[in-house]
Order: sequence, then structure tokens, then C-alpha cells
Amino acid sequence: MIGSGNRATAYAGYFNEDITYVYDPDIKKPPLLIERYNLINAVMVNDYKNTDYFDAIIVASPDHTHLEVMEWAVTKKKPILLEKPVEVSLDALKKLYEIASDYKYGIVLGFGLRYTFMYRKIIELIEEGVIGPLVSIEASETLGELHAAKFFRRWHRESRLSGGMLNTKCSHDMDIINIVAGAFPKRISSFGNNMLFKRKRGLPICSKDCPEFGKCIYVDESAYVFSSVDARICPFNIESDIVDHQSVNILFENNITAVFTLTMHSSKGNRTIRIHGEKGLIKGEFETQEVLLECKGKPNGIYKPKDTGGSHGGGDIGLCEFFRKCYENEYFPNQLEAGILASATALAADISRIDGSIVDFTEILNYIQGKK
Repeated sequence: MIGSGNRATAYAGYFNEDITYVYDPDIKKPPLLIERYNLINAVMVNDYKNTDYFDAIIVASPDHTHLEVMEWAVTKKKPILLEKPVEVSLDALKKLYEIASDYKYGIVLGFGLRYTFMYRKIIELIEEGVIGPLVSIEASETLGELHAAKFFRRWHRESRLSGGMLNTKCSHDMDIINIVAGAFPKRISSFGNNMLFKRKRGLPICSKDCPEFGKCIYVDESAYVFSSVDARICPFNIESDIVDHQSVNILFENNITAVFTLTMHSSKGNRTIRIHGEKGLIKGEFETQEVLLECKGKPNGIYKPKDTGGSHGGGDIGLCEFFRKCYENEYFPNQLEAGILASATALAADISRIDGSIVDFTEILNYIQGKK
């Protein structure tokens, strides 16, 4: 396992004794991860390139390091679990496509949303054609205050490291929208900015000496062991070029339209989706994992999971189980192109947001695939 930060904990908790090596450039983290998750067969290594005798690779390092790690990983000819987003720039996506789009040993993406009850049921209903040909998609994600502030308290606040808020936080939302639409994006427009976390307030460092400490909802006294969050950072007083809200409009090649809204000003986190078809509507509520089916002239249908526990609505466990089943069945898909498509969608939205253009996504896809 390459990386021992916050995302690595999801994999450590599941694979546990299967993990043999743990690497992180911060040499203090691997021993803590090994101890906390009782990785009894794991040892810390100072250079992941000097390892051997393993059956699979988990890439859970920061977003902007994925290309560098993957350039080594593909030479090992082993199955790879690559955390989302796949990378942070169009140039990096192009290089990833060159080195790994035809990788036959398997690449599974860390798109945990795919493995939740809600999104699996939604995709199943769409494939069954219960609401007829699709017309439009409405999706959103809201973040609670402390979750939102974390992105300004760690390296994600620099888009050169994260690819922007939409890429680092919502690439798996873009993936779901692309799956539901069943076509490539054609044109993308977007608006957004940072309206909240830009006002100079209190003190540069979050502390009890700050005159706003007692009333500030962004004070975070949590203990972070594996995350790179620095709770001392005041989210209002740190340099950052990411947004705190954004809306995205997508026209797909099959003329389906989609709108996605990201909001970091909510009292709690949630995801919602509404999919309109000629015969009806599918609605999903991430917090409860419930799916509502409304078909014209028919009784409503509601689908509820037996269990909504686990991180990402149970998606992290589902992802790990999928990876294990692939190994047991000796068949791994190569999901890399879907990951490239999701990040390219997010990056195209940011191009539009920054320069005010309507982005021709076909040109971006052609660039990544080396067709121009």
C-alpha cells in the first residue's frame, strides 16, 4: 500500500493482514497505521520501488502523485487499486492514458459511490428501462462545515495539487453522472467561486486566543492522526485557489443534459440525484440510501437498503469486496478510462469556470487520447 493517509485507513481496515508493505514519505505514519489497524504481516518500507513478492498494489497517495506512482506500478504487472481522482491535470491524464489504458492486469478505481446500495439500484433501474429514455440528470453534493473546512486545512486547497475542488471531491460524482448518461460529454459550462472562506477574520492561527473562537463553527478540535488536516489553520486566513461552491452544466453526445451543484455551506453533508426519463423519475437520497421510483400512471416504488453503515454509505467496503472478488475470480477490469473521463469532466468544468467559456469536451478527450 502506497500512502498511509486518511484514504489508506479504509483499505487498512478491510484488507488488514493481507497487507505486506506500507510506504509513505512521512516515515512517522506507516508505523501508526500498522499498529492502529493491526497489520500483523506488514512492514514499513522507505522506498516502494524496492519492494517485491506482492500480489496487488493499492495507490492511496495524494492526488498529484498518482502518475509518478503509476509509472512504476504498471511495470510490476499486478492488479492495481487506484484511489480517486486519478490525477490533477489534463497533461497527467494524457500520460496516464498512454501508459495504462491498455493495462491488461487490471486497474480498479477508488470510486466508492459505485458500490453503494443507492447508486447500484439506480443504475439497475436505468438499465431495465423503467423510466424510458433518459432526458436529464440533476445531482448535488453538500458538505457540512467541518468537512468543508478540512479542504482548506490541507494540501487540497491548492488546485495544482488537487486539480480543484470538483476534481478532488466530486470526481466519483462525475463518474456516476457519466455512467447514468451513457455517453461522452459534448459541451460543458460552469460557474463558481470562493465566497465564504476568503474574509480575513480573527487570528491567522485557530486558537483560543482568537476573539471569534467561542462562536466560530469552523473550530475543529479533532485529533487527526492519518489525515493531513492541520486544525490550527484558520480556513478564512489561508491562501487557496479552490472554490467553496460550484455549478456544472453538461450536454452529452446523446443530448441528455446534466447539472451538478457542489455546496460547502451546508449544516450537514449529503448527496442527492434526480434522473428524469420519458416515463418517470428516479430520486436518490445518499444519507438514507433510499431510492424512489415515480412512473407515470403507476404506484411509486421505494427501495431501501438493509444497512447504510460504513464510510461513503458502505461504498468503501463494497469497493474492497469487489477488489477481493476480482482477485478470487482471477479477473480484473481496467477502469482507468472511466477515471480519466471523470477527472477530465471536472477539469473541463474548471476551465469554463475560470475563463467563462463553453468548453468543447470532444477537443479535451481527443487531446488526452492523442488524436490531435
